[in-house]
Parts: sequence; structure tokens; C-alpha cells
Amino acid sequence: MKIIPKTYNEIIRLKQCYSLTDYFKDITEEMFQEIYDFLGQNQGNSIIATTEMLSLIDQSGNIVKTYPVTKANDDFDSLQITHNAISILPHYTSSYSNTYDGTSSNNNNNNNNNNNNS
Repeated sequence: MKIIPKTYNEIIRLKQCYSLTDYFKDITEEMFQEIYDFLGQNQGNSIIATTEMLSLIDQSGNIVKTYPVTKANDDFDSLQITHNAISILPHYTSSYSNTYDGTSSNNNNNNNNNNNNS
């Protein structure tokens, strides 16, 4: 990388861009440079990444460019980088167990109805 930050904001932006390499395997130098430059163009610009796609979003909320990406780990579901923060949405694993016990409320209702009709 040939980026030499001159201001505090540029240092923060560079660090945020480097954090992408913790989450994605295939961030190229060209992508890195484009993301860094894009974030520096306007404080309203942001990066939103899911586990499969990284999008450059302008200040109006429009998608300017997308990159297919490969996640490096299963620790997150998405992340967002703005001019002053990086937000990571951790991977959610449900603890809900959907087990089937073999009974049916419809059968019970039908049996009750049949018993009432007798």
C-alpha cells in the first residue's frame, strides 16, 4: 500500500480499511485503494458489506459499486464503515429448537368432536 496518511481522519480511514482484511479474504490492493479514496471523497459515503458482497454507498444512499467478496470467518453477518465508525453485526445463531413430538392438535380436536357427537 502506498497510502501515507497526513491527518488524523486519514489515519482512522486507513485503519478502517485495513479492518476489512480481517473479515474478507480477497481484498485486493486496487479495491483497498478505491475504498479508501471513496470514503475520503465525502463524509456521507459509506461501505456496507455482507458475507458475499461489499458495496460502496454514496451520501444519497445510492450503490455506486459492488464487489463480490469471500468472508474470512463466520464471526459476522455484515459490517458498515462510515467516516467516523465501523459497525460489525455479529453472526447470530439461534438457540431455538424446533422439535416435533408427533402429536397434532387437529387430531385431538377431531377426537373431541367425535366424542361429543356420540
